[in-house]
Amino acid sequence: MDSGSEYYDVNLRLTPRADGLWALLVYDEEEPVRAVERILLDQGISTRHVRNCSAADAALREAASPVLVLTDTSLPDGSWADVLKAACAVPPRPPVIVVSRLVDIQLYVDVLESGAYDFVVPPLNSAGLVHIVRGAILKGWPQQPQSR
Repeated sequence: MDSGSEYYDVNLRLTPRADGLWALLVYDEEEPVRAVERILLDQGISTRHVRNCSAADAALREAASPVLVLTDTSLPDGSWADVLKAACAVPPRPPVIVVSRLVDIQLYVDVLESGAYDFVVPPLNSAGLVHIVRGAILKGWPQQPQSR
C-alpha cells in the first residue's frame, strides 16, 4: 500500500470502496464497542467484534483482512501484545490501536515500541477517534517494530 489513497477519499469522511473494508474490535466487554462501532460506521467502515485473542487471531487469518484493529489492553486469554503479534503475522498488516482504561506511561511506551500504531485512553470522542483512524489508514502502514 503506498499512501492508502487508493482506498479512501481523504476529504471529511473516510469512504471505502465497495470492497468490504472492516475494522476488528477486540474487547471482552460490550459497552466500549458500541461507541467505537457507531463512530466507525459513520465513517463507512464496518466492524467485527471478538472477545479474546484466539478469536482475533482467527479473524485476522480470514481472506479479507481488516483495515484496522482496535484492542483492549487485557483480554481473557492474553493481552494487546498477543493481538499485535497476530496482526503482524498477516499480510497486509493492519495498524493496531491499543485502548487502555488507565493512563500508564510505561504501557504507552511499550505499545508504541512494539509496533502498534497508537495508544489511546477513553473516553473516545468521535473527532479524536476519526483523526487517529484516518492517520493509521492513510500513512501507508505498516511500520516495523523498533528494536530495543
